[in-house]
Amino acid sequence: MWLALLLNLLVGVALAGDTFGGLDKATLAAMLDTLLLFLWLWLLLAFKRRPERLIQSATAMLGSGGIIGLVILPLQMLVGDGNDMGTLAAMAGALVFLLLIWLLVVATYILRHTLEVGLALAFGLALTYFVLANAIIRSLFPEAGSQ
Repeated sequence: MWLALLLNLLVGVALAGDTFGGLDKATLAAMLDTLLLFLWLWLLLAFKRRPERLIQSATAMLGSGGIIGLVILPLQMLVGDGNDMGTLAAMAGALVFLLLIWLLVVATYILRHTLEVGLALAFGLALTYFVLANAIIRSLFPEAGSQ
């Protein structure tokens, strides 16, 4: 659990550093993302009366997010700020997009088995988490270029 948490936080900070304009905001954004994930899982598991699965499901979500984030990190460096979209940067951007879809698929799989629900509901819950977490984090930490 602790290794997955540490990996996810470190990768989250590395990925968010340029987006939010510094290490301090990136660290807070990564910590908030982790807190929101725990809260979301706790709410879902409390509703399903399965609170004993919190550590296991959080470890799976954090670990998979950290590992996929490690793959995204060098690709994000190739993409850069998005202003100069050469062929290599465009391919890297497409790969990042595919990896984010893969992360959604993995989260769907984890939620499906953790909550013992159907595929469509698990996908909806995973997508809802990603959209809500992104909206909350971006509202509290605007992107560096948009200030």
